Amino acid sequence: MKETGIPVAVISNASLISKADVRKALCVADWVSLKIDALSQDLWKRIDRPHPSLDHDDILAGMEEFASFYKGTLCSETMLVKGLNDGPAELEKVARFLSTSLNPSKAYISVPTRPPAVSWVQMPDAETVAIAYAIFAEQGIDTETLTGYEGNAFVVTDDPIEEILNITAVHPMRSDAVKEVLRRKGSDEKSIDRLVSEGKIRRVRYGDWVYVRVVKEGEQ
Repeated sequence: MKETGIPVAVISNASLISKADVRKALCVADWVSLKIDALSQDLWKRIDRPHPSLDHDDILAGMEEFASFYKGTLCSETMLVKGLNDGPAELEKVARFLSTSLNPSKAYISVPTRPPAVSWVQMPDAETVAIAYAIFAEQGIDTETLTGYEGNAFVVTDDPIEEILNITAVHPMRSDAVKEVLRRKGSDEKSIDRLVSEGKIRRVRYGDWVYVRVVKEGEQ
């Protein structure tokens, strides 16, 4: 992609940013977003459920090291989970780290807008998100909230069913997005009904919408 002159963006969960080769590879990108949901290790483990081999302090140090020499546009994303990392004390820790160690061009504050991996996860209310925004802004951070639906502009290949399976393996799709993908390729929801009956995907309700997601291996 770089050889074509097209700008490259990387959205990373930052889990491997402690590795020097990863930091070096990321330098090729024009725009990089690093995920930082919490400064407290216990909250980080509860929210992100990391692999046991990962060390939170190493990840934070890797972020800081990367930010010290990266020449592109550096951003961050913090997802707020109700009752966990959405309190002022934790948000102030994150904001201080961002302002003193990363100095991102923009910090994004997001909420879980799709069905989460575990049912107890809930999005905070609008007032809590507004307080989080204010805490970040007070640290001089250019901040933006991501609390709405991102739309149905999915790129679709000639095989819409395969495309839907690929997308929902990464994150759930809203039912209207699924219908739009099928409509563009002259198909209908019967093919989705078949996948549901075969146990390959599942319909779940989250908020006011029904979502479609892939059934993970071993899931009942």
